[in-house]
Amino acid sequence: MNKSVVSVVLALTASALFAAEGVVTANLLNCRREPNLKSPVMVKLRKGDKVNVVAEKGNGWLELTLPEKAQVFVSEAYVSGGKAITDLKMYSGKGRTFPTWGTIRKGEAVKLGSERGYGWVSVEPPAALRVYAYNMYVELKEALPEKPAEAAKPAANKPAEAKTDAA
Repeated sequence: MNKSVVSVVLALTASALFAAEGVVTANLLNCRREPNLKSPVMVKLRKGDKVNVVAEKGNGWLELTLPEKAQVFVSEAYVSGGKAITDLKMYSGKGRTFPTWGTIRKGEAVKLGSERGYGWVSVEPPAALRVYAYNMYVELKEALPEKPAEAAKPAANKPAEAKTDAA
């Protein structure tokens, strides 16, 4: 298995292990690319939609795995043989007027979807894409699991007892 496949599998596994199910309580919930009101709306969810909450980001924001309703589009002209032939921007709709999700790097695999139009095609979103929603509008059905703290490893050339105070 190559490194990128292993990374995606690990990211998906970690997301599943450290996510809590939530339900949208607002009639219409704007999910944003970043945890702030100035960030573009990437997908809108309706009351009763289920979400997977990955983390609390502070200031009332929750980090969510990408909902199934979220769409990702690329210009079909820059995909050949299932790979990006140049750095390729991902958009939330069919066209450059929509907000961007980020970039697929030249040479990376691109799995095309079935929705096409005006030279644009939907793609399977990268596993790392997230959206953010305000916690007031998401009811958690369970407590958000805590990620395990990484075990502190002593430096290779220093004894474990040696500690320094650094700011």
